[in-house]
Amino acid sequence: LCSTLPVLNDSGTIIRKGQTKLVPAAIGKWAKLMGNNRWAAQEAVILTDDYLQLPSYAVGLTDGGPNSLKHFFTNGLRAVDIPDLKPPNAAVSGFPFSTGQEEAIILLQWIQHLVVTSGGSLPKEFKRI
Repeated sequence: LCSTLPVLNDSGTIIRKGQTKLVPAAIGKWAKLMGNNRWAAQEAVILTDDYLQLPSYAVGLTDGGPNSLKHFFTNGLRAVDIPDLKPPNAAVSGFPFSTGQEEAIILLQWIQHLVVTSGGSLPKEFKRI
């Protein structure tokens, strides 16, 4: 039921249907690698970080941290994050991430997951480095 509800994207627009939903940037691994610009062409909806602000009556329902909400985003709203996110058709070298260890590990784990789950079928531009 929750997956069919309208949602707010990161610019405050109500989205009613049909697009891939990304977990909020504040808790998403995708944001560490690519930022927002790569998803506009893919017509993905980036859920607003406002979803992380719990009303006073809901604080007791979670552990109080944003990570406890990730289960709701992925299972209730059917939002995705790396490694379950399909990559944009854009060259990895064009991603605006630093060459830090954390980003490199996230990228390698994502590629490994994609190769295993898709039988090696990755978007043409994504394979370009």
